[in-house]
Amino acid sequence: MMAETRSKEVATPQVPGHPSSLEKLRVAWVVIGYALSSSLLAIVNKYAVTVFPFPAILTALQYLACTIVTLGLGRLKVLEHDSLSLEKVLKFLPAAATFYIAIWTNTQLLRHANVETFIVFRSSTPLLVAIADSVFMGRSWPSGFTFLSLLTIFGGAVGYVVFDTGFTVTAYAWAWAYLIVITFEVSVPLHVLRNGFAGHVLH
Repeated sequence: MMAETRSKEVATPQVPGHPSSLEKLRVAWVVIGYALSSSLLAIVNKYAVTVFPFPAILTALQYLACTIVTLGLGRLKVLEHDSLSLEKVLKFLPAAATFYIAIWTNTQLLRHANVETFIVFRSSTPLLVAIADSVFMGRSWPSGFTFLSLLTIFGGAVGYVVFDTGFTVTAYAWAWAYLIVITFEVSVPLHVLRNGFAGHVLH
Protein backbone atom coordinates (compact mmCIF):
# COMPACT_ATOMS: atom_id res chain seq x y z
CA MET A 1 0.00 0.00 0.00
CA MET A 2 2.81 2.41 0.87
CA ALA A 3 4.54 1.58 -2.39
CA GLU A 4 1.32 2.25 -4.30
CA THR A 5 0.78 5.55 -2.45
CA ARG A 6 4.32 6.71 -3.19
CA SER A 7 4.00 5.76 -6.84
CA LYS A 8 0.88 7.93 -7.11
CA GLU A 9 2.74 10.86 -5.56
CA VAL A 10 5.48 10.73 -8.16
CA ALA A 11 4.82 13.23 -10.95
CA THR A 12 4.12 11.76 -14.35
CA PRO A 13 7.22 12.31 -16.52
CA GLN A 14 6.81 14.62 -19.51
CA VAL A 15 6.61 12.86 -22.84
CA PRO A 16 9.72 13.65 -24.90
CA GLY A 17 8.97 15.93 -27.82
CA HIS A 18 5.88 17.43 -26.20
CA PRO A 19 6.60 20.90 -24.72
CA SER A 20 4.95 21.90 -21.47
CA SER A 21 2.39 24.68 -21.17
CA LEU A 22 5.05 26.99 -19.70
CA GLU A 23 7.35 26.37 -22.65
CA LYS A 24 4.51 27.07 -25.07
CA LEU A 25 3.76 30.32 -23.24
CA ARG A 26 7.41 31.37 -23.47
CA VAL A 27 7.45 30.66 -27.19
CA ALA A 28 4.25 32.67 -27.64
CA TRP A 29 5.77 35.67 -25.83
CA VAL A 30 8.92 35.42 -27.95
CA VAL A 31 6.86 35.35 -31.14
CA ILE A 32 4.77 38.35 -30.04
CA GLY A 33 7.87 40.27 -28.98
CA TYR A 34 9.63 39.52 -32.25
CA ALA A 35 6.58 40.60 -34.27
CA LEU A 36 6.33 43.89 -32.37
CA SER A 37 10.05 44.69 -32.55
CA SER A 38 10.25 43.76 -36.22
CA SER A 39 7.27 45.94 -37.10
CA LEU A 40 8.57 48.90 -35.10
CA LEU A 41 12.04 48.54 -36.63
CA ALA A 42 10.51 48.60 -40.11
CA ILE A 43 8.77 51.89 -39.31
CA VAL A 44 11.91 53.38 -37.75
CA ASN A 45 14.06 52.30 -40.71
CA LYS A 46 11.51 53.72 -43.14
CA TYR A 47 11.71 57.06 -41.36
CA ALA A 48 15.52 56.90 -41.18
CA VAL A 49 16.00 56.16 -44.89
CA THR A 50 13.51 58.90 -45.78
CA VAL A 51 15.44 61.49 -43.77
CA PHE A 52 18.88 60.07 -44.67
CA PRO A 53 18.55 58.43 -48.14
CA PHE A 54 21.90 56.63 -48.19
CA PRO A 55 21.19 52.95 -47.42
CA ALA A 56 24.79 51.68 -47.48
CA ILE A 57 26.04 54.39 -45.10
CA LEU A 58 22.97 54.01 -42.89
CA THR A 59 23.58 50.26 -42.61
CA ALA A 60 27.25 50.83 -41.76
CA LEU A 61 26.24 53.33 -39.06
CA GLN A 62 23.85 50.76 -37.58
CA TYR A 63 26.70 48.22 -37.44
CA LEU A 64 28.96 50.82 -35.82
CA ALA A 65 26.32 51.70 -33.21
CA CYS A 66 25.83 48.02 -32.30
CA THR A 67 29.59 47.57 -31.93
CA ILE A 68 29.96 50.63 -29.69
CA VAL A 69 27.02 49.61 -27.48
CA THR A 70 28.29 46.03 -27.15
CA LEU A 71 31.82 47.14 -26.26
CA GLY A 72 30.49 49.76 -23.84
CA LEU A 73 28.20 47.32 -22.02
CA GLY A 74 31.08 44.87 -21.89
CA ARG A 75 33.29 47.48 -20.25
CA LEU A 76 30.57 48.19 -17.70
CA LYS A 77 30.26 44.44 -16.98
CA VAL A 78 26.58 44.52 -17.97
CA LEU A 79 27.19 41.69 -20.42
CA GLU A 80 30.01 39.37 -21.39
CA HIS A 81 31.31 38.89 -24.92
CA ASP A 82 34.15 36.92 -26.40
CA SER A 83 37.26 38.75 -27.47
CA LEU A 84 37.81 39.09 -31.19
CA SER A 85 40.28 36.81 -32.92
CA LEU A 86 41.17 36.32 -36.57
CA GLU A 87 39.82 32.76 -36.49
CA LYS A 88 36.41 33.90 -35.23
CA VAL A 89 36.28 36.78 -37.69
CA LEU A 90 37.01 34.52 -40.66
CA LYS A 91 34.51 31.85 -39.57
CA PHE A 92 31.74 34.33 -38.88
CA LEU A 93 32.47 36.57 -41.89
CA PRO A 94 29.95 34.85 -44.25
CA ALA A 95 27.15 35.31 -41.68
CA ALA A 96 28.10 38.94 -40.98
CA ALA A 97 28.39 39.77 -44.69
CA THR A 98 25.06 38.13 -45.48
CA PHE A 99 23.42 40.00 -42.60
CA TYR A 100 24.87 43.30 -43.85
CA ILE A 101 23.52 42.68 -47.36
CA ALA A 102 20.13 41.72 -45.90
CA ILE A 103 19.89 44.99 -43.97
CA TRP A 104 21.06 46.94 -47.03
CA THR A 105 18.45 45.39 -49.35
CA ASN A 106 15.89 45.84 -46.55
CA THR A 107 16.68 49.56 -46.43
CA GLN A 108 16.59 49.85 -50.21
CA LEU A 109 13.16 48.20 -50.24
CA LEU A 110 11.87 50.59 -47.57
CA ARG A 111 13.30 53.48 -49.57
CA HIS A 112 11.41 52.57 -52.76
CA ALA A 113 8.25 50.98 -51.31
CA ASN A 114 5.90 51.35 -48.38
CA VAL A 115 6.11 49.47 -45.09
CA GLU A 116 3.18 47.23 -46.06
CA THR A 117 5.09 45.85 -49.05
CA PHE A 118 8.10 45.15 -46.85
CA ILE A 119 6.00 43.31 -44.25
CA VAL A 120 4.26 41.23 -46.92
CA PHE A 121 7.54 40.07 -48.45
CA ARG A 122 9.11 39.43 -45.05
CA SER A 123 6.13 37.28 -44.06
CA SER A 124 6.87 35.08 -47.08
CA THR A 125 10.34 34.15 -45.84
CA PRO A 126 9.37 31.32 -43.42
CA LEU A 127 8.29 29.09 -46.33
CA LEU A 128 11.52 29.70 -48.24
CA VAL A 129 13.65 29.31 -45.11
CA ALA A 130 11.94 25.99 -44.30
CA ILE A 131 12.71 24.73 -47.82
CA ALA A 132 16.31 26.03 -47.71
CA ASP A 133 16.93 24.44 -44.30
CA SER A 134 15.62 21.09 -45.51
CA VAL A 135 17.49 21.11 -48.84
CA PHE A 136 20.82 22.67 -47.82
CA MET A 137 21.05 22.11 -44.05
CA GLY A 138 19.61 18.60 -43.88
CA ARG A 139 16.80 19.47 -41.46
CA SER A 140 13.53 17.57 -41.51
CA TRP A 141 10.70 18.90 -43.69
CA PRO A 142 7.81 20.75 -41.99
CA SER A 143 4.68 18.77 -41.18
CA GLY A 144 1.77 18.85 -43.59
CA PHE A 145 -0.20 21.27 -41.41
CA THR A 146 2.79 23.61 -41.01
CA PHE A 147 3.53 23.50 -44.73
CA LEU A 148 -0.11 24.31 -45.54
CA SER A 149 0.00 27.28 -43.14
CA LEU A 150 3.18 28.60 -44.78
CA LEU A 151 1.66 28.17 -48.24
CA THR A 152 -1.41 30.13 -47.10
CA ILE A 153 0.78 33.02 -45.94
CA PHE A 154 2.74 32.92 -49.20
CA GLY A 155 -0.52 32.88 -51.16
CA GLY A 156 -1.63 36.02 -49.35
CA ALA A 157 1.65 37.69 -50.34
CA VAL A 158 1.12 36.74 -53.99
CA GLY A 159 -2.40 38.17 -53.84
CA TYR A 160 -1.03 41.43 -52.45
CA VAL A 161 1.43 41.70 -55.34
CA VAL A 162 -1.28 41.04 -57.93
CA PHE A 163 -3.62 43.70 -56.59
CA ASP A 164 -1.04 46.27 -55.46
CA THR A 165 -2.00 49.56 -57.13
CA GLY A 166 1.33 51.14 -56.18
CA PHE A 167 3.38 48.54 -58.08
CA THR A 168 6.74 49.76 -59.41
CA VAL A 169 9.49 47.69 -61.03
CA THR A 170 12.20 49.26 -58.86
CA ALA A 171 10.37 48.57 -55.59
CA TYR A 172 9.61 44.95 -56.45
CA ALA A 173 13.11 44.34 -57.79
CA TRP A 174 14.44 45.29 -54.35
CA ALA A 175 11.65 43.26 -52.73
CA TRP A 176 12.71 40.08 -54.52
CA ALA A 177 16.39 40.80 -53.84
CA TYR A 178 15.57 41.20 -50.14
CA LEU A 179 13.48 38.02 -50.12
CA ILE A 180 16.35 35.97 -51.59
CA VAL A 181 19.01 37.48 -49.33
CA ILE A 182 16.96 37.22 -46.12
CA THR A 183 16.32 33.52 -46.83
CA PHE A 184 20.05 32.81 -46.89
CA GLU A 185 20.67 35.29 -44.05
CA VAL A 186 18.53 33.16 -41.75
CA SER A 187 20.16 29.89 -42.84
CA VAL A 188 23.85 30.91 -42.97
CA PRO A 189 24.20 31.93 -39.28
CA LEU A 190 22.63 28.63 -38.22
CA HIS A 191 25.25 26.80 -40.27
CA VAL A 192 28.04 28.89 -38.73
CA LEU A 193 26.77 28.35 -35.18
CA ARG A 194 26.55 24.60 -35.75
CA ASN A 195 30.20 24.53 -36.78
CA GLY A 196 31.98 25.80 -33.72
CA PHE A 197 30.15 28.87 -32.40
CA ALA A 198 27.29 27.38 -30.38
CA GLY A 199 27.11 28.99 -26.97
CA HIS A 200 29.37 31.92 -27.84
CA VAL A 201 28.41 35.57 -27.54
CA LEU A 202 29.93 37.44 -30.47
CA HIS A 203 30.47 41.09 -31.29
